[in-house]
Amino acid sequence: MKFWHESASLILAAQKCNPAASSTVSNYKLLWLKRHQKSSFMPGMYVFPGGAIDSVDSTPKWREIFAAFGVNNDRFASLEPKIATRPEIYRSIQNELPREISLRITAIRETFEESGILICRHKNDRTVTNWAKFVSLPKDELQMWQTKVHNNATDFLALCEKLECYPDLWALREWRNWLTPTDMPKRFNNMLYLACLPSIPYAEYEALEMEDLKWERPEDLLSVDGIFPLPQQCEIARFIKIKSIDELIDLTMEQRNIREALQLYFPVHKLKSFID
Repeated sequence: MKFWHESASLILAAQKCNPAASSTVSNYKLLWLKRHQKSSFMPGMYVFPGGAIDSVDSTPKWREIFAAFGVNNDRFASLEPKIATRPEIYRSIQNELPREISLRITAIRETFEESGILICRHKNDRTVTNWAKFVSLPKDELQMWQTKVHNNATDFLALCEKLECYPDLWALREWRNWLTPTDMPKRFNNMLYLACLPSIPYAEYEALEMEDLKWERPEDLLSVDGIFPLPQQCEIARFIKIKSIDELIDLTMEQRNIREALQLYFPVHKLKSFID
């Protein structure tokens, strides 16, 4: 029996209009979404887009979508590192897509639902790039599709078929694996991915779950107190040390090439001592 849900989230880093970086100022911004005050999990907190894996994210139907739009099975091999130890969240399940595929679909689906940013490639797009691709929708259709996907995750499949695009899985790099502390009302084993964009795309938060959306440089978040969960605080501290988005891309490439086992991070709350 599992005591948590499996989920995936996506850190979106977008290059600013002026790409110059310095020792104190980053040349990119991170996407943040503020959870609704009435949310049952982390109400009022700023988080990265993401959510629990849905059965549709693991359906073999996605293989048909990828094949129809020019993606052959050989391309998926790069998503599965050839190392002995992989996180528990990647444990394969019979008759389902490998978790290296389905969790990325989860992160992309949830990012679209919550922010309106569709990290996908048009069919037959074989461009080799380290940047994530995104597909834009007319504004009058965007909220309609966000609501449809919110109400029924299967509609994300329908959206990709309609737009003739497929999730840009290869743009999502493994970043961190977090497990919610035991004292939280809901617990998630969360796979956190990172994708880099060459510019800041249009975004619109989905009002059923979120109440704000913003792009901020990592260093501008230092003065903000009390509105970020612990994992997000740790990630902010990590990003503050990286000023250039090119350096960020290089770091993810190095991590992928090293093929080190991804560690599971599990926050522990320290109790105050009762001893004088």
